[in-house]
Amino acid sequence: MTTTNLVTKLINEINGWNQENIADLQETLSLLRDMREDADLLVDMSDLPSEPIPSGRESYPIWAMDKMGFCLVGDDASSIEHISSIIEE
Repeated sequence: MTTTNLVTKLINEINGWNQENIADLQETLSLLRDMREDADLLVDMSDLPSEPIPSGRESYPIWAMDKMGFCLVGDDASSIEHISSIIEE
């Protein structure tokens, strides 16, 4: 598989993530970032697939949440925290 095809595959996996396991999304984003310095320009981080995020947490950098309540968080979306540990505003 060519690098271009692999990048396209990773972008499609990110955009089509099934919200089952946030670690899968984190790993795929990490692979894309390892391959491309401009990865965050290739994926709209503000529009990642996600379960609905409860209100009251708008100021915390939550990028996506899976069906079990685990969230991809942090300025660079590199950490995972459970929604219950994220304090409401």
